[in-house]
Amino acid sequence: MLRHLLALASIYCSLIPVSYGSNSNFHGFSILQAQKTRYASDWTNSTGRICEAFESPFLTSSKTSVYKYDKVIPTPKLIPFRAGFYKSTCFQNPIDNETEQYCIFINPTINHGQGMVIVAPTELFEQSLDDGLDLSDDPMDPGSLKVVQMPEKGGMGAVATRQLQRGDAVQMTRPVALFPSLQPIWTTRFGRSIRRQAIDHLPLQTRAAVGRLHGEGENEDDFISSVIDRNMFASKLYGDGAKHFGAVVLDGSRLNHACRPNSVYYVDHETQLLRVRAVESISIGEELTISYRSLEMDRASRREDLQESYGFDCTCSHCRMSEELGNLSDQRLRRIQELRNRYFAEDPQFSAGDAGELLDHCQTEKIPWCITVAHIIAAEFYNSMGDMQKVKEHASEARSMGLLLAGSGWSDLGEVEMLLSEPENHNSHFSRK
Repeated sequence: MLRHLLALASIYCSLIPVSYGSNSNFHGFSILQAQKTRYASDWTNSTGRICEAFESPFLTSSKTSVYKYDKVIPTPKLIPFRAGFYKSTCFQNPIDNETEQYCIFINPTINHGQGMVIVAPTELFEQSLDDGLDLSDDPMDPGSLKVVQMPEKGGMGAVATRQLQRGDAVQMTRPVALFPSLQPIWTTRFGRSIRRQAIDHLPLQTRAAVGRLHGEGENEDDFISSVIDRNMFASKLYGDGAKHFGAVVLDGSRLNHACRPNSVYYVDHETQLLRVRAVESISIGEELTISYRSLEMDRASRREDLQESYGFDCTCSHCRMSEELGNLSDQRLRRIQELRNRYFAEDPQFSAGDAGELLDHCQTEKIPWCITVAHIIAAEFYNSMGDMQKVKEHASEARSMGLLLAGSGWSDLGEVEMLLSEPENHNSHFSRK
């Protein structure tokens, strides 16, 4: 049970911000589409393209942009590393008194030619590769998403290009940049400069796409750092559970926020693939949304947080509910927390009715992780009573939802599979008799 409690504490804090549209004039041009054209070979096959000024039929000048993505940059010294990456500039962290150096690593041809830059300690990156970090295969495009203009949301958004059912792939993409996060250094002038220098290593078209993501700042360093903070998804280097990273993706950052989204996502740490899947039926042309914040925050707190973090007033259907319906929703959220707390505290009065009420509230509120944990709680409760049929019913639902939300790396997968196949060996078996 403790694992579920810890999981609940970490589920939403790991959802690093992504952008809510953009005020740019980026007209939905996909880097994947560009790669398929006759121009692709001009920018995917040479490290010499990293810092070279280039005239492109797809790009306008950056004269009106804060980030001058088409500027001529002095070519850095690149040392061949591993897995197609080159090692560039290294630096010491002057804030946290760490002895290890961070280095900029660039692979300019990976990712269908978008390239990928990683800022990490050399030893950590090497260890991750040794542990099985696999960046060798470029992801296939499931063809489910199209980026379009959404002026009503301040710029861009994404819509479904085909009918989607729960579990269908919306997007599978790899980040163009992977940065350490949370350390104080990244809020300093020095840290912001390192971030901008890392982005400068990417191919021209990718730099242009990054420069058109939503961000703020009067100079290049501040602007790029803002773009990174607002458009990255939580990740870690495979094999390391200590250092937090943020993954910057392109089209994925065009998924707008909804407090009850129709899509969910996770980053597969072994491949660094961002996997976005439908959590409900989605029609062709319908907007694809994810949540930037915990779905279990009450309405007032959620809207205030979104305004402070992103500068927008949420206008999703959940936020447009009447005051009466909004209050009922908040009451359900409080009751969900109360019921879970009772279960995790091993309240002897917790009943089958309580387990059912918890699941009903989670389903009414349409909160996927809440539903998943509620099914686990129900499976454990019925296992404690010896009702094997209900154990397997709830464990099966939990497994299905958990794999959708977190993939095969889901931390509770083993426990749920034990409830399915060997419930008598689970520590909840007959624990209430």
